[in-house]
Amino acid sequence: FMRLTGIFRLQIGAITVFEENENKSFTFESAFLESSQCGDDEAVQFLLGLGVNVNYSNSEGQSALILASEAGQDKVVRTLISAGAEVHLDGYKEMMQQRSEKEQLQMQVEELKTANEDSEMKLLELEALLNDRKLNIEGKFSSKQSTEKELARQRAEIEDFQKKLNR
Repeated sequence: FMRLTGIFRLQIGAITVFEENENKSFTFESAFLESSQCGDDEAVQFLLGLGVNVNYSNSEGQSALILASEAGQDKVVRTLISAGAEVHLDGYKEMMQQRSEKEQLQMQVEELKTANEDSEMKLLELEALLNDRKLNIEGKFSSKQSTEKELARQRAEIEDFQKKLNR
């Protein structure tokens, strides 16, 4: 590891790579990973010129190439590959599969939310229809215009609607 000591702030271009922090140990490698992820191709080239290992990876095993590709930093990805970064397609395939699984789960969640909203709308529509039917039956009953047969038929309709509501 290359270390820089006695420094309060390091900027590469407009990006502050390091500010004094007692809990953070600055290395050129950490600056390399951050610059790769942020898409600062100029800083990446500068740090490679200082001798930073193009295949250096963080504690989670992520190399600059992985970080740059996950962040969509195409220019940096090309720079890293040109500089000899190792391309591990197995790791890439696994990462893409995990990303695909995550996206599928997110889509399923959205579909469930939409289905839930649709169900709530149908329930509200059925409740409104039921209320209209009740008012209709009550109106007919109070005006004594319906026969017992009509009243029984309308009660059966209400029961059918209530069953639909309970589904």
